[in-house]
Amino acid sequence: MLIHLAAMMAHGFFGLALMQTTTVIAPDWYTSVHPSWASSLLDDQKLGAGIAWAFGEIPAAVVMILLVRQWIDADQREQRRIDRAADRAEATGEDDDLARYNAFLASSARHDG
Repeated sequence: MLIHLAAMMAHGFFGLALMQTTTVIAPDWYTSVHPSWASSLLDDQKLGAGIAWAFGEIPAAVVMILLVRQWIDADQREQRRIDRAADRAEATGEDDDLARYNAFLASSARHDG
């Protein structure tokens, strides 16, 4: 998730930096392929930067939301599994990991207090 967040920031920085520039990147090449009826090279570059930024950031934000949602769902599934194991251990009278950990915390609190 951190890599995805870093990629979002890099794309956003690149798009915004390119939108703010006042010089055309590779003007010699773009002049040779730029049609005469199109707007200026700088306007085209800024439009392209805006499109790249918007189409890069919006889907990336959606993916980030989906990743966070999956992370939350996985955490909730794990918590339900732990709760079921604790309930099963309590019903059978056995100690489970959670009960042992709670006992450890209680003994640590007695020693500290």
